[in-house]
Amino acid sequence: MNPPYAVEGYNPNGIYYDNSCYTAADGTYIDTNPSANGALVPTIALNGIDSSGGALAYRNAQGNNKVLDVWTYFPGNTYDISFAVLGRGTEIKLKNDYAYIYGYSDTEMAAENPIIRCEASALMHRLLKQNDMLGGYQKPHIPSYTELDGSEWYYAAVEYMTYIGMYHPDDLNGVISPATHVTRGEAAKLFVLSLGLESTENVCFFDDLDTSHPYYSHINTLIANGYMLGDKDTNIFRPDAPMTRAEYVAVYNRIIGRDDRYDITTDVEGNPVECGFEDL
Repeated sequence: MNPPYAVEGYNPNGIYYDNSCYTAADGTYIDTNPSANGALVPTIALNGIDSSGGALAYRNAQGNNKVLDVWTYFPGNTYDISFAVLGRGTEIKLKNDYAYIYGYSDTEMAAENPIIRCEASALMHRLLKQNDMLGGYQKPHIPSYTELDGSEWYYAAVEYMTYIGMYHPDDLNGVISPATHVTRGEAAKLFVLSLGLESTENVCFFDDLDTSHPYYSHINTLIANGYMLGDKDTNIFRPDAPMTRAEYVAVYNRIIGRDDRYDITTDVEGNPVECGFEDL
């Protein structure tokens, strides 16, 4: 396979890479900062026919990371290439017209705290509810879990996650444990089931993740759709590490297409707006 290597899905707007590489609007690939061995430093780990280890990803016009098909990188060459996006599911367009996460107080967001099961469930339940994506779900009158009585603020959300198969009373001995820290792998499954994302071919190959991991397919699907990222410098994903509230929000924002275009710096009268959370 020699350059030029063209595949479907040409992006006429140009593609920018985190490692100072750029694909011009005419499709010409320019490597301005190759790694020591001449291989393209991947933004998202990908494996396949690429002998150099050069997997590609780009940020599209909506600010979403997209994984690109594997291609072979030849150091020192200029490429006339175009790209095909992995992830075969239908593109998701969701509205989110109101605040979806709140601080622990008016001054504390606790962004680096692990997100817990009831919080993670509630955030996605709120998003699906306002987009009429609950599929006719009605919260049950009798709780599925022994420690719930139906009055909890998160009751409808965790019961919905049970409804779609995210959690099951038998697997949890009848106890949902709402304050349990959600791992990055568990969060991946929650996002995939909530959004109804289709599984894709294997595109993520991290040093700390293999296909035997119980959440591999869910992580792989989110990586393919550009919603979750690993650490490109160390090539690890940390599937069993607790997910922070900040990390969860980052994935959520990618899903709804909320990027820095929506940063609020002034109020309606033009006065500066400052973050009220002292820990941010």
